[in-house]
Amino acid sequence: MTDTGQRYADLDRLMLMARTHAQVIQVVSIGAGDAFIERYWPRLRSAVELGHISLLIVDNQPLSELAAQKVDLAKDAGETSAARGLERAYGQLMQDIEAHHNTHVDDPRWIHFVNLSDPSGQAWLDRIRADVVFVLVPDYAHIRVAQRWLRRATLIMIEKPYDKEYPTALDFEKALNQMLKATDEATGGELPGTVVSPFDHYLAKIHNYVRRQKADRLESQIGSVSGVAFALLESGPVEKWRAATLKGGMVYDLFSHVLAMLSVELNLSSFQTSHRRTMISVARHSGLEDFEGDTFADFQFDMKNHVGAPISVKGQVGKGVGEQDEKHLTLIGQYARLHFELGRSDPGIFKVDSNERRVKLYDINEGHKEFLDSILGGRFQEDKIGWLKGDVALQILRTIYNIRKAMPSDMPPYTPGDSKEKVMEIAAPIFGHRVT
Repeated sequence: MTDTGQRYADLDRLMLMARTHAQVIQVVSIGAGDAFIERYWPRLRSAVELGHISLLIVDNQPLSELAAQKVDLAKDAGETSAARGLERAYGQLMQDIEAHHNTHVDDPRWIHFVNLSDPSGQAWLDRIRADVVFVLVPDYAHIRVAQRWLRRATLIMIEKPYDKEYPTALDFEKALNQMLKATDEATGGELPGTVVSPFDHYLAKIHNYVRRQKADRLESQIGSVSGVAFALLESGPVEKWRAATLKGGMVYDLFSHVLAMLSVELNLSSFQTSHRRTMISVARHSGLEDFEGDTFADFQFDMKNHVGAPISVKGQVGKGVGEQDEKHLTLIGQYARLHFELGRSDPGIFKVDSNERRVKLYDINEGHKEFLDSILGGRFQEDKIGWLKGDVALQILRTIYNIRKAMPSDMPPYTPGDSKEKVMEIAAPIFGHRVT
């Protein structure tokens, strides 16, 4: 047997060991890029150390090359601090993989890496099974990867959005529903089919708190909700190393987060671009070459909550706006506001009264941890923190898709660092007209 063949034989044995160990969840991460290393790796590493999971990480190039590429891109963009953080995280990951390879040979709790540029790696991957699969690849490959794991994974978690294209996601959702129906009929409902769930890390931060607050309790804190204000604005411009993956623009990249968070309280199907009160304006900051999307969008529209009451929604998303990041979502109640501070400075959920007094109710960083812990602790059948149902995820993607179809090729330019107010004045309407 060749060295490569022996390696996959050893992995087969480890996978079987993990599958037959009732207390160990078998986790596969498809993708070891930014999303994995920044949002998932710390909790996954902790879960391995606690003996909760075995972890297989997959990418299409050697891990050392991927790490060097990500670090160099951050350095080239002048993000020295981010580069150092990536260097530490990837260094720890490679060190842990080496340690587990040498000392955890017969332990069901392990970390391994498979490079799919090796043809035998993909062939091996296509025949294994797993409990949980995280799809953390570029959005255009989300559905393609998920399809390969149907019937072989209990739970497939797809990082938002469902896919880059709405028609692709719609076809997949229809096929998935047919497969689940056939499985249910064939087994009399005794065997579970694969659950596919899009998820959003902003939603994961706030969902657990909101879910615990029954609607009547939420209203008892702030009164009837009549409006929503939001901002997901980053002062830094579109990074050169991310430009290729952000061509869909900020409506696609950031407004989808807003819709995911709004889905907790509002009926997304009530959002209509054709509504007479819907206003969307866009702009693009200077200094970008071959960039098709928007870098700023201003929104004003009406939605309905889940009992049909009208809600006014206003806000902005963008990059290269202002001198510092502004990230929040606020539910405006009759006599107080529930403010979700989503930035890095004192993130949390705050109650703000009519005298502008703020009381912190919840640390949203705990929300994302609880989301991961519910999955890695094996509670993914009961706890669905931060998940989006397929129909909701499709509604978000369809809304974004309809907005993107109206995007002009040319947009008013602004200079990175311009104030939000100035960029709002520059932005050109693509739906409705500016309301003063």
